[in-house]
Amino acid sequence: MLIADAILNFITLIGVVAAFLAGLKPNKSSLDNKLSILYGSLVVFFLARQIFYFHLLPFLVNIIMASGAIMPFLILLIAEEVLRRHAKKYIKLFVLVGAGIFFAGALFLGAVWPVFWLTLFAAYCALSLLIITLFLIKNRNNQNSLFETKMVDSFTIAIAVCSLLVVTEFRGLWPNIPITLGAIGILIFVNTTYALSSEKGSPRELLQDLAIISLSVTLLDIAILILRPGVGFNLMMQVWAFAFAINIVLLGLYRNIENYLDARFGKNLLEKISEIGDNSSLNEIISAHPLTSSGKILGLKELQLYDDETISDFLQERVINRETYTKTKTAEALSNLLDETGANYLLRLNRSPAKFLAIATGQIGFDKKLDTELRIFTLIAERAGND
Repeated sequence: MLIADAILNFITLIGVVAAFLAGLKPNKSSLDNKLSILYGSLVVFFLARQIFYFHLLPFLVNIIMASGAIMPFLILLIAEEVLRRHAKKYIKLFVLVGAGIFFAGALFLGAVWPVFWLTLFAAYCALSLLIITLFLIKNRNNQNSLFETKMVDSFTIAIAVCSLLVVTEFRGLWPNIPITLGAIGILIFVNTTYALSSEKGSPRELLQDLAIISLSVTLLDIAILILRPGVGFNLMMQVWAFAFAINIVLLGLYRNIENYLDARFGKNLLEKISEIGDNSSLNEIISAHPLTSSGKILGLKELQLYDDETISDFLQERVINRETYTKTKTAEALSNLLDETGANYLLRLNRSPAKFLAIATGQIGFDKKLDTELRIFTLIAERAGND
């Protein structure tokens, strides 16, 4: 059984290393930075455990348990970033104090944890993930666009699945299971968060991927059972887990390659605009890139529900998102307008008469490079609109 755990651990290590390396990119957002820290911690966790399977060095247990202890807190920080909202103090306190207690325990309890402490640690991990899941569900519609809400839902599903599977990682509590499945939960979580940071993914796509992979590996098990009727349940379960994990890793590698090719050969907003010429019309500029061509133009008709003071506030900024305004009235009006259009940015196209472009970037958190591109876009667009 430990050999099976070691094989699954190795497959998972490949997946988290790939995600960590893919996250080493310039112009990272705040979300990217937090994910990089989490992925790095996961690399340490699975690498230390991989070595421990073959070399029973006691200090590796300290590293494994210490890196595992801080995971719930890192996931909470990412959840806050995704929602753009801080968790209640008592939630943060519970997760942070628990992380501190079990991090200290990892340093002082030695290589063999008493069952009592191991049970408490498992309960802390499961309860923390459950609390984070409820925090996400409760605040999923908090000033988020429809697109952002879908991404939050994907994140929530991934944590829920991970929390169910990660409890099996405590083999000291379940000595007779054929293979631990927490690594699969981690892979699902890593793939989902990587897709989220890459502005892709939705609950439907996540569930569809999981359903297709589950069906395919189950059919593989059935084929093996037909060809070799005497195969036992334990081996069937292990093959199922290996095949599932390999499929998840391959899906993650495919996304890494796809994102690399997009970044390497795809053209950004300003490059697309530069190709259409200096005397292009406003419509040609907006149509130059999918990001803006899929947006919605808001003129006087679409803005008639808002008073002159609110419109005047909107016109003070070239690029507007949900964090632009602190004044309650303007912030609420902006939130309502973005919700109606399913967008997360308003771009000023003209001052008089007022005209904006509402777009959905698929981005969570602030991206300095994108913000700069959008500001330059509005300069070009306003000049074309006034010509």
